[in-house]
Parts: sequence; C-alpha cells; structure tokens
Amino acid sequence: MLSLRLALSDLEPSIQDNAQRAIFRDGYIVPFQSPQIQLSLKRRPDAYTFWVGEGDDPHSSQVTVHEDSYRKFEPYSGVAILVNPDARQVRIARTVTGTFPLFITLQGDRITASWKFEEVARAIPCLRVNVDACRLFLDQGDAAVRDQILEGVSMIWPGESVMIDSTGMRFKQSDPVEIVLPSTFADGAKATEAFLDLISEVLAPSIERSEEPLMELSGGLDSSCVAIAASRIRTPLQSYGLLHDGISGRQQKARRDEIIGLLSLVDNAYPSYETSPFNCLREVGECQNTMYDDAYRLAFMKAIDSHPVHNIDLLISGIGGDELTMTNTYVRQDWEVESRVCQSSIVAAVGRADVFMRRGIWPVHPLVHPWIVDFCRALPQAIRSKRLLHVLTLARAGLSDGFLFPSHKENFGKVILRDAWLTDFEDIFADSVIADMKIARVDVLLQQAREEGSWISIETLGRLFSYAKLDAVLKKHLGRTANHLSSA
Repeated sequence: MLSLRLALSDLEPSIQDNAQRAIFRDGYIVPFQSPQIQLSLKRRPDAYTFWVGEGDDPHSSQVTVHEDSYRKFEPYSGVAILVNPDARQVRIARTVTGTFPLFITLQGDRITASWKFEEVARAIPCLRVNVDACRLFLDQGDAAVRDQILEGVSMIWPGESVMIDSTGMRFKQSDPVEIVLPSTFADGAKATEAFLDLISEVLAPSIERSEEPLMELSGGLDSSCVAIAASRIRTPLQSYGLLHDGISGRQQKARRDEIIGLLSLVDNAYPSYETSPFNCLREVGECQNTMYDDAYRLAFMKAIDSHPVHNIDLLISGIGGDELTMTNTYVRQDWEVESRVCQSSIVAAVGRADVFMRRGIWPVHPLVHPWIVDFCRALPQAIRSKRLLHVLTLARAGLSDGFLFPSHKENFGKVILRDAWLTDFEDIFADSVIADMKIARVDVLLQQAREEGSWISIETLGRLFSYAKLDAVLKKHLGRTANHLSSA
C-alpha cells in the first residue's frame, strides 16, 4: 500500500498537498498509485500523522490519537504513520483489515518499509540469510511470521503496530479478541441473503471508485458468491479465469459459462496449463522477488497481461472462502502472529497481492474481511457444514444442480503434475543455494522424488516447488555464487 524511507535524525516533513507523496529532506512516504488509495496528513501537538488507506483517515477529527485506535479499525484497510521529530520516533500501525504485504527494516537510523520485498532488501548493506526463517518456510510454507528469509527484514501484519526509535523496533501484535461462536437462527432468517448483502457492503466503496474492476472467476463456490454480490453493485462486470484442460476443464468451462450468462459478465479465459510453475522460477522477472507468492503466478501474469481491457485498476477475488465454514480457524501455532482472521486466508491473500500490484491493480478479497469472517462464525454449525452456506446462496441465485454438485474436482493439481513430467529436477538443483548453505538436504528430497518416479505425489511436488522457490529468491537477492553468500 505504500513505500516509506525515513531517517530518525531528520523527521521534519516538507508538506506536499497533491496527495501523491510526502517529502522529507532525505526521505519520503509514497502511497500505492491507485484510485483506491489516498494519502492525507494531520498535524497534531505530539506528531505528524500520515494516513495511507482505502478511505479517509478515520481519526482525522481527533486532537490526539494513539496508534492502537488505528490497529483496531475494521471498516477498510489502511496504514497510519505517526512521526514525532522532537522525540525522533516513528510509529506505524496497520488496520485490522488488510491483505497486502508490508515489509520493514531499520538500518542505523534509517527506516525502509514497502509492499515490495526487494525495496526493503536493498536497504540492507550486507545481506545475510535468516536460516531459521528459511527452514520454517520449507517446513510450513508461507506463514504469518515476523522474521523473513533475510536477516533484518520483518513483516507488519494486519492489526499490528511497530514503534521505532534509537533503541530499535518494537512490534505489538493484533490484540486477542473474543471469538464469535455459532448460534441459532431466528424464525424466518435468511443467512444467504445477509451473506450477499455483507459482501456487497464490503465491496461497494472499492467498485464505486474503480474505473474498470475485474472479477476473478474460477467457477468455484467462493468466487461465484463474490461475483453475485459484486454484480449487485455494477453490471456488466469484466471477469477472467484460468481454464484447465481435460474432462475437469470441460466441466469448469460449462460451469463458468453458466454463471457468466446468469450475471452478464464480460469474460476472458486463459489456459492454466500453458505455463510451468517450475520454469517460471528460472525466468528473469517477477517470480523471484518474494516468498509471498503463488505457485501459478506466471499463469495469472499472462492472463492479466493478455486481457483485452487494459485500464483494469481493481481485482476482486474469492480468496478466503474455504475457511469461512471451518471451525477453530482462530487457532494459532506458536510461530504465527495473532489475527482475527484465519491465517491461511491472510497468507493466501498476501501471496496474491504482489502480482496484481505490480500492474497497478489493487486487489480486494472480501471474504477475508473481519466482518464476513465473524458473520460466518456466528452461523449455526448445520449451515456451515460441507459449505452449505455457499451452496444455498448459489442455488437461490438460480444456478443449476449440475453447477452446485460437479462430478470432477477442478484445481491446479494436474497442472503441477504435468509440469513434473517436463521438469528435470536434477538440473534445477544443480546449483543450489540452500544445499550449499546447508539450509536443507536437497539431495534427500531429490532421492525421494526419484523413488516415487512416475507416481510422484502432490506433497513431494509441493516440497520441490518450495525448495526451488526459496533457491530462486535467495539467488536473486544475494547474488550468486554460493561461495560468496553471507549466512547467519
């Protein structure tokens, strides 16, 4: 949502009221350039307060304000930067709502923060690998963790704040909250209608600000529910989707055609199988910048870049729907930061943000919004079971039984399985950073892949991709050869 560079020794801003950036003598605050995002300033007795967010500064009328007031704000996403030149102190707070990455580092007295991982990494004079963070990634995949794969790079997650002064950085996690528990229906209750109303309420401000919104439509339950809610606000909407091949692809096309016709969407489909998850890591470009990414990024990139509409500025997705009807999604592992929303939903949304933001497109994931998460947690278990809420919502919207109960699974599993037939894993790991630095036993994983042979499992392929992804990102940021890499 922003890029920031500030020196604690020089925090007096030169105010520019064009809403494009705030300038310091040797620093800046620059918002993500989008009609969805605005920058504002409030001069207060104790600090300058810069607000970068999807709507107005929610506390602009207050004479004094604490960063906790921003951390607990729910309606829309934003970041508050409280700058105190006299105390040489900066406080950064994220609202509890938000699904973009925000990395940060403090080097000497210089703060660098950005949604771009490489921008923060470049601010570190001598990069060193955080071996523990790398091993955690290989063991758990992307996760909501503080420390990143390079020493000195941290993440500020939704609902968190960080205070920075001459003594360093001190983070405050999202506050533990009372978790909404399942209840019972009142007579005549229509949860499906309320579900759509709430999604529309969350989406309406973004769609109304957008010149050309784009609906990401897989044809699954989640994106279809979101598409119905979005179409209540604007019609016709542009849509796109990655289309599989084979028998599941034929089914997916028929199901997508049905909802496209129902909602009068203007659609563009792109084949999911024309890109290689593994080979994309070897191409020079975007796929080696960050660990918070999608294995099928290259397909999404090409689908967006080839879209006939070129002024897209908003992406709407159904990420997070899988977790809405699960139980105990508030449980955290010891190594995860606190959050009101299911961690896998937040991490998935953050992992999709980069590909769109690099194209000037602001991504919105309404099913990750705390209001919708709490609404679904309050529903009786009977309507949450087996995603009945989604099924009933779509049935009442007029979709067929064949749409609601497809015969074949539609997912990306076969894409990466096909890629395994075309990929020489020995070649991919012939020059491996993580092997040379003893971060992981690449040879053991390759031996397992050899033993599985033609029947290689999705689980093994997932591990191979994680190893290859970490290799690619470390090589890009540290420079290669391995003999010259610094390690913890």
